Amino acid sequence: MMRCGLRWREIQAWIRDYDRIQSLAVKLIYVQIGCSLIGSLGAFYNGVLLVNLAVSLFALVAIESSSQSLGRTYAVLLCCSILLDIAWFILFSHEIWHISSEIYGTFVILSVKLTLTMQIIGFSVRVVKIMALLHWNRPLLLKLLDLIHQ
Repeated sequence: MMRCGLRWREIQAWIRDYDRIQSLAVKLIYVQIGCSLIGSLGAFYNGVLLVNLAVSLFALVAIESSSQSLGRTYAVLLCCSILLDIAWFILFSHEIWHISSEIYGTFVILSVKLTLTMQIIGFSVRVVKIMALLHWNRPLLLKLLDLIHQ
């Protein structure tokens, strides 16, 4: 039982360290860039991955420049990107999963399913990042919610 308490304190200390969080954010951005590049090689349905690539590259610029306005713009783009991902999943995931092998060849089917897989991984990374952003900016979020309720 004591081990779990020690781990939790270590995790809390790690979460409060700005440099570690920023380092993790950059690594997650690189994962997004990789997923976007690999997924955009698919035969169909790859436009959303190119949009996510542009947002990820913008995120690198925002982090490296340490600009508050670029960071806020990235946060808005990240939210929009998640909404776009959800719409993409609703519109195309069933069609991709059940793509006809009679019409398309094996290579096309493989590339389209690779696109779907990269989209799933990229979406998961974006959800983790938005949760980290919300945790990181909790005081700002609480202040915003207070203004809305007044």
